[in-house]
Amino acid sequence: MAKRHQYLWCLVELPNGKRKWYCISKVLRKALLWEKNYLHNRYWRNTLIGSYLNVARTRYHHDRAIITVGRVI
Repeated sequence: MAKRHQYLWCLVELPNGKRKWYCISKVLRKALLWEKNYLHNRYWRNTLIGSYLNVARTRYHHDRAIITVGRVI
């Protein structure tokens, strides 16, 4: 049976005050799911709250994008 992909989304507040939903990267997603499944942390969803992430403001073109820092709400 094929393993289903799990996508994690988080609400990020940008420096201009706007809030947007962003899909979490593969590496960060694997780390959070590892904490959930193997460490059996019931509060794995709360680990990112208050953290700062780099998020892309534009689409990637030739592996480049304009990025900014946002705080996870």
